[in-house]
Amino acid sequence: MLTPIGGAFNKTTLGNNFLKPAHSSEFEAGFNLEFGGSRYTIEYTYSKKNTKDQILLVALPSVVGYANRGFDLVFLVYRSGQKLTNIKHDDRISIAVAAEPADLHELRAVYAGAHAQEIEDEAERQEAWRQLMQRHSNLAGSQLPDSKEAVLMRARCKYVSMLDFTQSLGHRENFVVELAKHGMSKRDIVSNINFFMNVPILPDGELAIVDGASKPGDYVVLKAEMDVLCVISNCPQVNNPCNGFKPTPVRVMIWDT
Repeated sequence: MLTPIGGAFNKTTLGNNFLKPAHSSEFEAGFNLEFGGSRYTIEYTYSKKNTKDQILLVALPSVVGYANRGFDLVFLVYRSGQKLTNIKHDDRISIAVAAEPADLHELRAVYAGAHAQEIEDEAERQEAWRQLMQRHSNLAGSQLPDSKEAVLMRARCKYVSMLDFTQSLGHRENFVVELAKHGMSKRDIVSNINFFMNVPILPDGELAIVDGASKPGDYVVLKAEMDVLCVISNCPQVNNPCNGFKPTPVRVMIWDT
């Protein structure tokens, strides 16, 4: 998925179904010599390790430029890049259009969900490229990239709302802020558990956000079998009008056993 902020798309992470388990083979040999009544020692060790299909975290280019006409956006990605692979896997993208804030708590943006697809008609490709050159001065006068190397995409916004972090951060942003206090980053965020939000899957496969099924006084009991770092976020959700976008307090009790 791609998330644009401040005129460009930021990448997000998507799993790769073609990943294979890593396999390693290693050879090691050496010797140890002692002489002079063990007063002197010579040690030598040789080792060699080969690994196949190793999974590495590689930094992708973080942004790509875009242009828009109303709620229709166009952008360019390369066929060899991970962004296109992500979109082919799932064409849904999230969009937050805003100036780059100096602080995350200052972010105000138009937030939207969209479906992205490749622009194949040549006339439409030329028009999309013209829009990109008009918005990004560094592209002025450049030739349209070969379609065998680059793909022009169109994103049509389906849902539009306002995102205002001056009132409250989102759940993921809360996690990032708290984990930073423990020397961790968003890469360390694992899949979260949401106990009280109601997100059913509709017959057509779409997700819906509806009023929660929980009621005041409902609770969940968890048992930690080992030391854990637990981050809890209770904040408004832009698509969930529950409680008038004002979440009620959550009480947390911890017992030592």
